[in-house]
Amino acid sequence: MALISIAVVTGLGSACSGPQPTSSEVSIPSPSSSPSANPYWDAAPRQLVANYGPGIGGEMACSAGQLVFTDGPMHAVYATSIDTFQPRPLANVEGAIGPISMSGSWAAFSTYTQAGDQLSPLGSWTLYLVNVISGVSVTLAAGNGVAQLSELPYPAVGNGFVLWDELIAPGQKILLRYDLASKTRLRVDVPSGMYPVRPSISGQSLLFLDNSRDPGRAAESWYSRGGEPVLMNLGTGQISHPAPNSVVFEPLLTDARAVWWAGGSDSELVQELVLPAGEPRTLAQDTSVTRLWAGDQITIWLGGTRGAVTARLGDRTAVVAADLTSSPGGMALCGSELYYAGPQLSLKVANIA
Repeated sequence: MALISIAVVTGLGSACSGPQPTSSEVSIPSPSSSPSANPYWDAAPRQLVANYGPGIGGEMACSAGQLVFTDGPMHAVYATSIDTFQPRPLANVEGAIGPISMSGSWAAFSTYTQAGDQLSPLGSWTLYLVNVISGVSVTLAAGNGVAQLSELPYPAVGNGFVLWDELIAPGQKILLRYDLASKTRLRVDVPSGMYPVRPSISGQSLLFLDNSRDPGRAAESWYSRGGEPVLMNLGTGQISHPAPNSVVFEPLLTDARAVWWAGGSDSELVQELVLPAGEPRTLAQDTSVTRLWAGDQITIWLGGTRGAVTARLGDRTAVVAADLTSSPGGMALCGSELYYAGPQLSLKVANIA
C-alpha cells in the first residue's frame, strides 16, 4: 500500500538547480497589432520560478486561490498560493501520483505502484483527500483485491464531498461518495449494467462515462477508457443521456457546460454541451487529441494540428504559448490563467483573454 506523510509548513526554501530538460526551439513572431492575427494567446507568459529543484510533474489542479502540483518524479504533492509562489509539501508517497481533482481547499488524488509495465495490473493503489490549508488528510479507499488492482480510481471533488469510480468485481464498477460533513461513505446508485468511469462534478451535477457502451472497451487500458456520457442530478438521482449512442473521452463538467472529445472519421472532435438542456456541438477538429482542460468559457486541448497546446475562447482558436509544446507536463486552468510546467524546470502562467 502506498504510504503518505503530511506536512504543512510556512514555505519552502529557495529553489535549487537541477538538470535541464531539452526542449524544441520555437521562434516567436512579433505580436500583431490585431489580436486575432496573433498566433499565441500569450506571447510572453509570466514565469513564477525557474530551476525548481524538485521539478514540476505531470499532475496539477487549482481552486480557491491555491495551486496543487506534483514534483518531477511524481512522488510528492506541493501546494502554493496562486498570488505568491511559496510551495509547501502536502504529501510524500511510495509509487506514483495519479490525477488530482480540487474544489475549495480540498484536493483528492490516487497513488499507485505498477506490478509490471504500464499495461499490467497495478501493484497497489490508495485514494487520499487532503486539505491544502490545514494539511488534514483522509484515506478514502485502497486496492487490496485482484479486481480492484485492475483499474485506478479517478476522483472528483465537489462542494463538501468527493466522488470516485471503483472496480469491485470483474466487470462491475461503482461510484462512491464521501461526505466531508458527516464523514460517511455512500454508494451512488446508477442503473444496473452501467460501467461508470471518469466522473466529473460541479455543484450537485455529475457527469460520467458509461464504458459498457463503448465497443472498443476490451482493448482499452484503465487510464484511457471512453463511453457514452451520462448526466446525473445527485440530489434527485435523475439521469439524462445528452449524446446517446456516442463514445467520448475525458469528460469535464463546469457550472455552464460539459466538454469532451470524440473520435471522428479522420480526426478527433472537441465538443461541448451547454447546460442545462443544450445539444452537443463541435468546437474544433484536430488530427489527435490526448488531453483536455475546460472552464466555463475556455476550452484547451493538446492536439496534433498545431503541434502544441491550443485554446478556444469565443470564436478565436490559437496556441496558448510558444514554449507549451506537445509534452506540457502538469497544467491547471484557473479562470483565464493557465498554469503549466515550462522548460528549465519552470512554472509559468499564460493569460487567455
